[in-house]
Amino acid sequence: MQLTEIQSYHDLERYLHEFINALGDPVPYDFTGAVHLLGAILDNLRTNALEAELGDIGGCFSPEQIAFLQRLADYASASPSEPTT
Repeated sequence: MQLTEIQSYHDLERYLHEFINALGDPVPYDFTGAVHLLGAILDNLRTNALEAELGDIGGCFSPEQIAFLQRLADYASASPSEPTT
């Protein structure tokens, strides 16, 4: 799926689930691009989410997703490099 094909929330969610790279090519996987998309979503949540909404976040993630988020946070905390924007 290409960015130009996104016309609904469902399309956006599907695009993110199937993301390989911004061009929609089958290879190579753009790990850095995916992490930057995650960072943008985190910035959006930090800026816009209400404290009360954060309390309801538990049902949004599977146990596997929670474990992977914790793993990513561990790697990010241990990383000596500065974040890029």
